[in-house]
Amino acid sequence: MARIEYTSTRLLFRADEIEPLSDNDVIIINTPDGTFKMTKADFYRVFSNVVESESYKLHRIYHYRTTPKKAIQFLIDSEPEHNDIKSRSKQFKGLDFEILESNNDEEAFLISKELVENLFLRMAKVCEKFCNEKFCDLPYYYTERRLDCVILPVLSEMCDSIVMTELPAERKRRGEEKPHKGRIDYWCIYKDYSFVIELKHSFDVFTTEKTRKNSFIGRWNTMLKQLKEVKSDVKTFSENTKGVIRLGLHMVSSRALQYPDEELIDIFKKEFPETMKRFSRIGSRNNKPDLVMCWKIPNRIILHKDNDVTIPGLWVLAKIFPPISHYGSK
Repeated sequence: MARIEYTSTRLLFRADEIEPLSDNDVIIINTPDGTFKMTKADFYRVFSNVVESESYKLHRIYHYRTTPKKAIQFLIDSEPEHNDIKSRSKQFKGLDFEILESNNDEEAFLISKELVENLFLRMAKVCEKFCNEKFCDLPYYYTERRLDCVILPVLSEMCDSIVMTELPAERKRRGEEKPHKGRIDYWCIYKDYSFVIELKHSFDVFTTEKTRKNSFIGRWNTMLKQLKEVKSDVKTFSENTKGVIRLGLHMVSSRALQYPDEELIDIFKKEFPETMKRFSRIGSRNNKPDLVMCWKIPNRIILHKDNDVTIPGLWVLAKIFPPISHYGSK
């Protein structure tokens, strides 16, 4: 029995992937409303209107604006009903944050979550320095490489300077006999665990409900893929720690390509709960974020006279992998 699986911002059917399947083969579609699972025979029986539609036949794709009731029977994972996620607010040195986190009391997870939270809080505080009476040119206006100027000093301070960047690594892809050369963005030791960290950055248009497939979801999936590919290599690490934790950090700037004003800030605030929910559902069932944090950027920064775009929120979506025993493990 074959199966296909893909992620979409709404219930969407792709003819080029579905049509080659046999009747008993499985279709899995991950959406913000949850994960849907059905056979091709189920699809033909329940969604005959889709199969016969011009969009599906000619354009090879069909999507629903809202999930139809007849699709609910195939829903196997509905995020809103999960009770293993909690939210809280936090203030840090005059800055406001919102946090959505998985409930997990394992030591390695708690230490990883502490590392991410402290890094993000302190990173935001450093970002403040890039906006003052002389100039305003913030690191999160650019790509992930520019974020290094605030992440590295904070991470180095937290880890007592035991930090490396661009660490050479061997990545082994599924099906490949030999690994290929690559690099890990950050390596550090924090509270008796080794961490290998991959960093990505994306922009999200907060004035729409859509999540960009390539520049957002694609980067999230690439980050996780890169961390999975170094699993064999990190087992060879020799430092004397409890284990190696792979950590994905996806920074997201909520942005509108318009000059900032109070009306745009109000839109961001109004859409904030749905945005946080949308971000928490990124990825397939086993690849969703374990921690979502947002820095609600102060108006004095958003409305600075030097700004020609509006960025009212900076987010981090974190994926925490279980610790791996390595050569140096205690």
